[in-house]
Amino acid sequence: MRLKRLTGLTVAVALAGAFLVALAPPPAAQAADSAFFDPAYIISDNLFFDGSAMSTAQVQQFLNERVPKCRAGYVCLKDYRQDTPTRAAVSNDCAAYQGQANESAAQIIAKVGAACNISQKAMIVLLEKEQGIITDDWPSARQYRSATGYGCPDTADCDTEYYGFFNQVYAAALQFQYYANNPTRWRHAPDRWNAVWYHPNTGCGSSSVYIRNQATAGLYNYTPYQPNQAGLANLYGSGDTCSSYGNRNFWRMYSDWFGSPIEGPETYIERAYQRAGGSGGYLGAPTTKVTKYTANGGGYVRGYVNGAIAWSTGTTAYVLTGAIRTAYGQAGGITGTLGWPTSDPNSIAENGGGTVQGFQKGAIVSSKAGSWVLSGEIRNQLARAGGVTGDPGWATAAQTCDGAGLCTQPFTGGTFYASPAAGGSFVPTALLGAYTAAGGPAGSLGLPTTAPSTLTVNGGGRVQGFAKGAIAWSPSGGAHVLSGSIRDYFGTVGGIGGSAGWPTSDQLCGAADCSQSFQGAKLYWTKAGQGAYVDARMAGVYDKLGGTSGTTGSLGLPTSGVVALSANGGGVVEAFQNGAIAWSPNGGAHALTGDIRTAFNQAGGIGGTLGWPTGDQSCSDATRCSQKFVGGTLYWSSTLGASIVGTAINGAYTTSGGPTGILGWPTSGEIFVAANGGGSVQTFEKGAIAASKQSGAFALRGEMRTYYNTLGGLGGSLGWPKAEMTCDAASVCTQPFTGGVLTWTPGSGGTRS
Repeated sequence: MRLKRLTGLTVAVALAGAFLVALAPPPAAQAADSAFFDPAYIISDNLFFDGSAMSTAQVQQFLNERVPKCRAGYVCLKDYRQDTPTRAAVSNDCAAYQGQANESAAQIIAKVGAACNISQKAMIVLLEKEQGIITDDWPSARQYRSATGYGCPDTADCDTEYYGFFNQVYAAALQFQYYANNPTRWRHAPDRWNAVWYHPNTGCGSSSVYIRNQATAGLYNYTPYQPNQAGLANLYGSGDTCSSYGNRNFWRMYSDWFGSPIEGPETYIERAYQRAGGSGGYLGAPTTKVTKYTANGGGYVRGYVNGAIAWSTGTTAYVLTGAIRTAYGQAGGITGTLGWPTSDPNSIAENGGGTVQGFQKGAIVSSKAGSWVLSGEIRNQLARAGGVTGDPGWATAAQTCDGAGLCTQPFTGGTFYASPAAGGSFVPTALLGAYTAAGGPAGSLGLPTTAPSTLTVNGGGRVQGFAKGAIAWSPSGGAHVLSGSIRDYFGTVGGIGGSAGWPTSDQLCGAADCSQSFQGAKLYWTKAGQGAYVDARMAGVYDKLGGTSGTTGSLGLPTSGVVALSANGGGVVEAFQNGAIAWSPNGGAHALTGDIRTAFNQAGGIGGTLGWPTGDQSCSDATRCSQKFVGGTLYWSSTLGASIVGTAINGAYTTSGGPTGILGWPTSGEIFVAANGGGSVQTFEKGAIAASKQSGAFALRGEMRTYYNTLGGLGGSLGWPKAEMTCDAASVCTQPFTGGVLTWTPGSGGTRS
């Protein structure tokens, strides 16, 4: 029984309408379990304030099932009819009710529920717990007259203004909406602690209950008592003298007939709120009711001081808070393209830390780099690339898409590219500069076609395929594009795992060829469609001599692979159409060409006395050339042939000016002489050089040399020279030997001392 609304804050005391003795319990399989009764949360708002819970036909079917047949002479609720009045809309509470003649009880319940947005299920339970009229097969006129107990205080007769079935149903529904829209005007209010009595007898006491929703507060304002333990212990019967039954029976009847009264969106929102710490947690106190939305499939939302909780499907509601909530709102929130949340914010420590939250059609990531929406193919790519804990890291800007549907989004570890037609992938920072320099998706490479791969060969690095090429990066070589015929040729010589290794430069194309440098080689591709592999240690010399261009002096194309030789300290040699290049750790890389190369090979080549070259070939003209080697210098003349000046003699020869000096070109090889302790001698156009183990190497020339030879030369008593010849201003020259000193005076001849 309830006082009419005009009584304001006064609360009616009503036990009679709450049925002290319960009806016969339903079958055990359907029985409610009092262990689940929560005085703070009797029924969820989304179930109670749902004007579309049942249609007229569904209400009628339910009434038929409760009482299939009435007792003779009585009108059961399933058969009850009356003329109903038209009621104007009540601002914020109920919409207009269009009355009509001969409406059934089912029509009245369904239409009032829809007009006032009160669940028809809740109204049915209210009718039963107040007057038992739903299951009564011989109801009285009084039961119809006071069907919902509205306007029937325990301390006085019922107010005749509210007599009648329609009046009772409508007034009760309107009252519950009035409670909801004026929550602080009543003794029991949601989202705060309330003293709720057990019985009209105040001696039975009360307990403090934190009423968690409006529907529960409304039930307490309508029937202001909670069941005590005795009443709950005998859920389908009577408790003790301090037991009251109205709200117990409402919860029990709803559970028996319609399932749990606390399962549903509001319950899930409340559970999420408690997981977040409830009123003492970071969300703070509620600021809105649980509000229904129809967008994106529909759901419910409740606002709090520091966030919100949203539910759409399933049994879990999710928190929206902080920077992610702000970004979600900017993206349209519940009505936007992301739809409803599908997870709580998830804190992640990797890559500097941040927070991720999933939604029906995307996600939002939040870090020091900002809060950004992830959606579509880029979100899928991120998942395939390991998510925010993988290489990509955290988004640093919003996704952008062009008119053709190509979308890009930058992250701390690189950038994603996605096209509905051509696919795409993630390009890591290590490769991104080279990709951007190549024009990005609109450039020479097109979109990425593979995910970046990490390889350990040749020192390790990363490589990624694109529609028209690839990019390879290594710590020592940086990132460089591989494309066209050079890329194809690179594959035939072993690719990154081969001897060429990782690229160290971009591809360069000239008039004759395209070339690209790698760790172990420089690769060329000619306009004629031929590839050339040149060891990286030789590439500088090869290019200096014209490379593959075919000009005069060019080595031409390689005719062998790179051959390693161990002779004379070791090194590598590569042969070409017009010569070779030899490289050694001490001598570096130098070309071997023409007659010098022929003479070098005749002298034993790399394995001979000359060993590895230490200098480039030098030619004064087309008839005379020379080249330095570890074991000496090779000289070639078109008239004099080839001669080697060995290390024992070469220093003195160089001091004398070499081929352009006072001795001229060599005319013999080095000759060993055993006399006077032994040594070697070599002749030149204008003299000779004699080198002994004791004294060293010194030139013999002019009249002094002639005079020396008349005295027996190297085999005579003078022996080997000890120093270079010196001459004064009068052209008087002297030269010491191991057996004496010779002097030559112009006009007088030679003397010995």
